Amino acid sequence: MAITEVFPLEIHMAFIKGVLSVIRELGGFSSISEMAKETNEDIDDLLPALRACEMLGLIKVEDGVATLTDETASLSSKEARLQMRERLVLLEPFKTINAELSRYGRITTSKLLDMLIRAGLYQNAYDPENVDKFRKNLLAWCLKTELCDYDQRTDTWIKPANPVKKTNR
Repeated sequence: MAITEVFPLEIHMAFIKGVLSVIRELGGFSSISEMAKETNEDIDDLLPALRACEMLGLIKVEDGVATLTDETASLSSKEARLQMRERLVLLEPFKTINAELSRYGRITTSKLLDMLIRAGLYQNAYDPENVDKFRKNLLAWCLKTELCDYDQRTDTWIKPANPVKKTNR
């Protein structure tokens, strides 16, 4: 059985935008150690953000150097957000969330977490603090990229009015 790589929900979009900004300022590429100095981040804290950027197709990391992809180098901020949206639906846990919302239209946080745990896509979610972190992190990604809507009153995730459509990029 293949191990599915899961997108790190805890990495905030602002951190990803900051990483991209630093790489742009440094000419489109940077060693990871230079980027750590520029951002005042520990390398251990920077690595998950770099991996998230790679998973989104925004950068390539090779031999300790992060480089903007050709496509990313020419994208505006709005275009980069749209690219993130298109790529996120291909990555877990968003792929599963999108499939469930397409199937049912809506799903509560508790059912969503149960499903993701059973699929091995989320761990330690039964701790109330982790449930809150999951909800907060998923909200940040889903709402900023318009992957789904959220009804706070019923703690329910809802299929968006304008679902993600594949483009010919």
